[in-house]
Amino acid sequence: MWTRALTACLLAMAGLFALPVTPARSAPATQPVTVRIMSVECEHCTDEGLEDAGKGAPDFYAKISIGSQTFTTPRAPDDRTKVFVPEGWTMTQQVSTSLPSVDISVQIWDADVFPDPNGDDLADSTPRPDDATSRFKLDLVDGSLSGDLTSSNQCLLGNGEEDQPPVQVCFDVRPYSFEDGDGDGFTDYAEHRGLDFNGDGRTTLRWKPGTVAPGASATVTYTARTSLLTTGGTVVTTRATLRYGGAGGCAYPDVTATADSTVTERPPGRDPRAKLVWQLRESDWTPDLLARTQATDQRYDGADGSAPDGALSKAEVRAALLLPLLRGELLATYLNLADRRINAATRIVSVPAALLDLTSVGQAAGYARSALQDGDLLRQTKATVVLNEINLNLSERY
Repeated sequence: MWTRALTACLLAMAGLFALPVTPARSAPATQPVTVRIMSVECEHCTDEGLEDAGKGAPDFYAKISIGSQTFTTPRAPDDRTKVFVPEGWTMTQQVSTSLPSVDISVQIWDADVFPDPNGDDLADSTPRPDDATSRFKLDLVDGSLSGDLTSSNQCLLGNGEEDQPPVQVCFDVRPYSFEDGDGDGFTDYAEHRGLDFNGDGRTTLRWKPGTVAPGASATVTYTARTSLLTTGGTVVTTRATLRYGGAGGCAYPDVTATADSTVTERPPGRDPRAKLVWQLRESDWTPDLLARTQATDQRYDGADGSAPDGALSKAEVRAALLLPLLRGELLATYLNLADRRINAATRIVSVPAALLDLTSVGQAAGYARSALQDGDLLRQTKATVVLNEINLNLSERY
């Protein structure tokens, strides 16, 4: 684990000018994310598909999930194949401004009252195969959407697999990527989380230190943690640029500086713990251990039902370790990495790992994250087996 404090000294030219910069307002800890379902339409849902012969049109409702929180909407008016701007079909969730992204999913259901033995029916609202749930990710750095949705205002049509008839769902997802609440030319995303301003593929953070008197200095300090999946020897480059102006509108060339740091690894303890052991050893969940885990993966922030706040608490870890299969197993792997019991580069050898072409702990964790992201249950099962072997110290080769 690498921690580095970068101090950028902003020096004014003595006696020549002061920096006429307006101090930035402090960013809030959370920002609301809103998902609103604008319409649902189903062309083949009367007396077939969602509703059997003689049952009429469906009685729609939705389940909307933002991060770990799920909201079930009220039922739309009964017996409708088309519902426009249904009342109460909006979910707003406060999301930590420290998170890079948040996962969103939507399901469209038909309410079937007793005595239907099969219960409520799930409609197909995604064009992807082998799934009926709309899934997308909101990038909290630039406001872009990926997955099933690629824009804030978009409609999706399911492909109608098996006994799940297709429905078309139209969405409105906010905040929009272009919103600028205070009108200063920087979007809300850029101000709260940083942005790739110069298109070099790196997230840029901006500070406005205010006016600096002639001959004085100002300091900006931040601490960055690399992911637990970063292997030793990786070079991390930090680039800083100072843009300043003088009194009377004078402009000066930017001043730049760079600093390279090489990630180092401590020898692993070679004694990873199983998920159950971590559940029983809460005294070992130190603040530093949790901070390293949070820096690697933010999916467990809010796992206990609380609002994500950018910091992993013991209550959230306690709840997350109870999560079934892959999510809980992946957290146990992170804790083993954070406690330096294993390293990302630790070699693994086993038949399940070989079938997935995985040769290190870091690769296995990356595969697990990808499987959780795409929702593939078969991949998730395979990843669970591999991580379980790692946490039981069965596949490591030190």
